[in-house]
Formats: sequence, C-alpha cells, structure tokens
Amino acid sequence: MIDLSKSIFCDEYKAREWLEAQLWPDGPVCPKCSAVGRATLMQGRSHRAGLYQCNACRTPFSVTVGTLYERSHVPLHKWLAATHLIMSTKNRASALVISRTLAVTYKTAWFLRHRIRESVAEALPCILDGEAEKALMAMVERGGRVRRPPARQANSKIPREVLAE
Repeated sequence: MIDLSKSIFCDEYKAREWLEAQLWPDGPVCPKCSAVGRATLMQGRSHRAGLYQCNACRTPFSVTVGTLYERSHVPLHKWLAATHLIMSTKNRASALVISRTLAVTYKTAWFLRHRIRESVAEALPCILDGEAEKALMAMVERGGRVRRPPARQANSKIPREVLAE
C-alpha cells in the first residue's frame, strides 16, 4: 500500500524543503551561472514562496527550474504525490486513479501523468517501452522461458463462391 500521508505529500512548504534538500545538498544552485550557495532567499509579500536570487548574476529562480515541475500551476506537493504514485505502482497508475487519489480533475491528472512519463522516458527509455515491458513480464511469469504466442492461422475454409469461379 502506498503511504501518501507523509508531510511532503500534504504540505507545499514541506514538499519544497524536501525537493531543495534532494536537488541542492550543498545549497541553492543558480540555473543560469551555476553558482553554488551564492543565492539569497527572497522574502516578502511581493515574492512567491521558495524564490531565490543569485548574488552573482542577479537572476531569480526556484527549486523547480529545470525540472518537470517547472511552469505548472499544480502545487508541488501534488506533483510529488503523483510522481510517487506513478513510480511505485506495478502497472503505472492511470489518470483516473491519480485524479481520485489526489482530489484533482481528470484533466490535471492526465497532465501530471503525461509529463511524468515523458520525463522518465527521456531519462530511462527502456522503462516505458511497452513491448519490452510485456516481454519481460511474460518471461518472469514463465520462470525465465520466453514463449511466443501462436501464429494466427489463416482460415482453412474457402468460400464456395470463390471455388465456383
């Protein structure tokens, strides 16, 4: 069973902290000039949560820049929950399951699933290849032996109209 009660799946702030710890273990990294740890967290009402400004090139950025979570209106904690749900289920969660589990619309769930699958396909193309996955599952189910499905036999009965001509 998948545990979606962790704080990173329920709270936007905790999700952002967790993602920053995973992507930036040595401190914020500027996506433009690659300066490590030379960024200031921008605070105040006029700035969104988690926005940094690089002290070297003065570019504002957040932890989602350069990731699949970039430029999305979906909250980060729902992104992380959808990613966890898709990657931890055996048959890859459908958009309907995601929409019901995360309490989002089907259209949003489809968008999340599509973008997550595209990013995984770019990183690891062998994971999402349908034929390879089916062949591997068939091989595992048969104890290592790969057996081809029987070839489709042509209909041996010939219509009488064809024989008469």
